[in-house]
Amino acid sequence: MALSEADTRAKLIDPALHQRGWKEDLIRREETDRGIDVIGGKPRRRERGRTDYLLRVRVNISTQPVALALIEVKRNDEPPDKGLEQAKKYAHLNHVPFVYSSNGHLFVEYDHFTGKTSEPRSLEEFPTPEQLQERYEKRVGFSLESEAAKPLLVPYPGGEANRRYYQDAAIRATLEEIAKGEKRLLLFLATGSGKTFIFCIRDTHADAVAIGMNNLYADWCVKNRQQRLEPYVFKCTAAVGGSQYIADLRGSERSHFIATTVDLITTGVDVPILRNVVFFKYVCSFIAFQKEYLRCNHDMDTPPLAP
Repeated sequence: MALSEADTRAKLIDPALHQRGWKEDLIRREETDRGIDVIGGKPRRRERGRTDYLLRVRVNISTQPVALALIEVKRNDEPPDKGLEQAKKYAHLNHVPFVYSSNGHLFVEYDHFTGKTSEPRSLEEFPTPEQLQERYEKRVGFSLESEAAKPLLVPYPGGEANRRYYQDAAIRATLEEIAKGEKRLLLFLATGSGKTFIFCIRDTHADAVAIGMNNLYADWCVKNRQQRLEPYVFKCTAAVGGSQYIADLRGSERSHFIATTVDLITTGVDVPILRNVVFFKYVCSFIAFQKEYLRCNHDMDTPPLAP
């Protein structure tokens, strides 16, 4: 009998995980907020991101659980590996090394440490918390019960509700490197900040500005021996389906820094995290200028005064 994803989780996955020792305090289910884009004057709600199961291990009852694995669930009549690529994306966002996709009967595993994907196996063979912890400790080179790992186990002040999944992922990634003995680290937590919009005259102008700035950026990286982050500058106009890049512009801290556009914001795409707005064209309408200005300055209570 075919089951929905929700029934597959409730009737097949939950009992199997509990049987393998994964108690509810070691399982976290999390959803990302559904933002709204306004395209052509019409609101459109973005897809909600869901982590079906985030599996964690705990050294003892007083320590912070450490996330190690993620499971993406598909219907019980789907192939067990159907959700694996999606799960890899979520695993990257959550900073976990063991990635699983399951249809409630079989599962496949992707091991980030080895880069290998397993053959489908029965859910009765799913790793226990102890097995995953042992594999994790072997790969990172320290025990979770060691002195070096203690900062990783400190509970969050105010409880877990006071942090988002990406904050937890960034903090764990940093503390893992410290436990390994790394001396120099750079931690990003201002997700999506520092972005720039350049308003151009027309599509060809936006193309030329993007190409020119990317070439300058590439030269700067070579001169200063810096690794390129791509795309650094990109064209974001309706002609190339610009709305598909808005999520990256909002949320990515490692790409999509500068967008060249013509009138994407004026047609209703709201991007609240811009730091710089550049007008590489004449703005003949003060109403259009006000609209663009306010969309990029949400803390302003009133529009700018007319010159």
